[in-house]
Amino acid sequence: MSLNWLLPIRGRRRKKSPRPTRWAQTQLRVEPLEERTLLSVGVGLSVRNGVATLAVNDNAANHVGVEKPDGVYRFSVDSGVWQTQPWQVVNKVVITTAGGDDQVIVGASVPVQVTVKAGNGNDGVFGFGPGKLIVYGGTGNDWIQQNGTGVLLAYGENGHDTIIGGPNNDIIYGGNHNDVLKGMAGNDKLYGQG
Repeated sequence: MSLNWLLPIRGRRRKKSPRPTRWAQTQLRVEPLEERTLLSVGVGLSVRNGVATLAVNDNAANHVGVEKPDGVYRFSVDSGVWQTQPWQVVNKVVITTAGGDDQVIVGASVPVQVTVKAGNGNDGVFGFGPGKLIVYGGTGNDWIQQNGTGVLLAYGENGHDTIIGGPNNDIIYGGNHNDVLKGMAGNDKLYGQG
């Protein structure tokens, strides 16, 4: 990282003298910035008793993903990446999002059960792995789809949801309002509730 921006404010040393070295004084100029909004994402990852929990605590529309390509679990939220340590045993994954129209992707390399608790907003949750996928859609018009070989247990909750199962014996609860529920292959149980 270049520190050239410090050159105008850095003092110059005087020539050697019997006295201690002093620095010349320089005036620091500060220019105001225009008004702007700084965005931040509150993200927390913890692993306790074999459960890796990722909490995304903001109301923005986030893109969240989990994968296990080389023995460690990698969690991505927009442009940031968090990962577990190789020595940490993970038997389950829990992902919680707050408000906003979030997209959650469970990668094909994730072999364990993943629970997604989507907050308010029109969320999309897509599973591609062999592990069981449990989804709580929250309030909003959500799209939940199991594209992997794992079982889907989905609760659409409040909103006009579309829930599509995978090749196994899925259990799908639509929740309130007019929902579209598709079991696909397997002996599925669909509950409209609306």
